[in-house]
Amino acid sequence: MNATYRMAIQAGIVKGDYSEDDIHNFYNNVQENPMDSNGNGSFTYNGQTVYMQRSHQGNPNGIVQDGQIYGDPDRYTVYTNQQ
Repeated sequence: MNATYRMAIQAGIVKGDYSEDDIHNFYNNVQENPMDSNGNGSFTYNGQTVYMQRSHQGNPNGIVQDGQIYGDPDRYTVYTNQQ
């Protein structure tokens, strides 16, 4: 399962119960559009489009805090065409 399903949950367009049926139905019917170089993209599921906009570009090497290295992933703002 990739971030697309988790973003669909966040946008409220899938049940998000992580059931096998829900996940398979989602991936068999989602239409993904590739992200551009700025980290913006979208996907459509059951007629609803979810837009993703990168709000923070993470450091692939992580960040160092108090001598520990922590992951620093990209973060996205997720919104639908219903808002």
